[in-house]
Amino acid sequence: MATLAMKRGVQPRGLIRLIVAVANVAQRLDAPRTVTITSCIDSKHSDRSHHYRLGAIDVRSKNFGSLYAKRRFLRLLKDELGNDANEYDILLEQRGKPNEHFHLEYDP
Repeated sequence: MATLAMKRGVQPRGLIRLIVAVANVAQRLDAPRTVTITSCIDSKHSDRSHHYRLGAIDVRSKNFGSLYAKRRFLRLLKDELGNDANEYDILLEQRGKPNEHFHLEYDP
């Protein structure tokens, strides 16, 4: 299966690079069968949220099944971003609560 790559500096504020990284990691997972981006600039976020500046996405985490699977996804995502990983905040937010999700933010 082909992997999409993007030259550094081509992405708008890093968001496309982040989405490509999520897509590449999703191809490497056995479960869940679908990795779902649940929010970009939609939904409600804090007034200063990077979402409204096209700088953040949320990904569903509840269907990952275990904390190990969630941590593996985050680790694979950081590996996929490579040397650029320090430009991103990659978090599991509200762990164990109804609104649990991965928050992925471009924040150089």
